[in-house]
Amino acid sequence: WPIAKASPEFSNESYHMVARVVAALCNIATVGVVYAIGRRLIGQWGGVLAALFLAVMPLHVKYSHFIQVDLIAAFFMTLVLWSALRIWDEGKTKWYILTGILVGAAGASQFWGFTAGAALILAHLGRVLSGRGPGSRPAFLGALLLIPVTFVALSPHLVFQWGERYRESFAKIHQRGAA
Repeated sequence: WPIAKASPEFSNESYHMVARVVAALCNIATVGVVYAIGRRLIGQWGGVLAALFLAVMPLHVKYSHFIQVDLIAAFFMTLVLWSALRIWDEGKTKWYILTGILVGAAGASQFWGFTAGAALILAHLGRVLSGRGPGSRPAFLGALLLIPVTFVALSPHLVFQWGERYRESFAKIHQRGAA
């Protein structure tokens, strides 16, 4: 978004249209991922019903029309659940890596997106403790390392301007308290 916002060819209307299209595409894609999760857990009709329920959920539909970063976080978090199921099923390194990247992307879009990391941990522990097969400790540790790497890659301004943002936030809090 910063590149589109800084570009002289982009007007506010263009920026808002692009952002709304991205939000709508994320919501549509989330419905597809929910279908895949439902199909994996419950079967074909479970996937269809899960996707249908999400597609007609009022808040989901409402947010599809507005520019909300919550939608992008929800999309990445849903992908985290899907890839964590793949860890549970197969335990392959590629699913660990993908899950770590997706958790970092979810956290970069909204800080609460980092809570999806619990799915990575539970999928790994569940695979190891249930006897479904050995979980790959190096792949698991690599996935954990990829979370902050992805976060910094997608949101470098939050890391490199942390002190400035920290001071601004506390100045606003102090002003509200003094008023």
